[in-house]
Amino acid sequence: MGDIVFRGREPFDLIAQRLPSAIAENKIVVATLPIFASGFPGNSTEIRLLLAPHQAEDLARQLLLEAKKARENPL
Repeated sequence: MGDIVFRGREPFDLIAQRLPSAIAENKIVVATLPIFASGFPGNSTEIRLLLAPHQAEDLARQLLLEAKKARENPL
């Protein structure tokens, strides 16, 4: 497991490189997000979010609602 150093003020924007994935491991949900990271091979690395089931469910609901809004938002 590596270390991440954030510089500057939050929030920090991480740019997704590919589609994220999620898997249940024991009693948690592991969401893996491939992100842009200069200095890594292919300028990409993975961030893993360890979520309790209720956190994963809440995030899934929010993502679905916001994805719908983003699709419907005219440019």
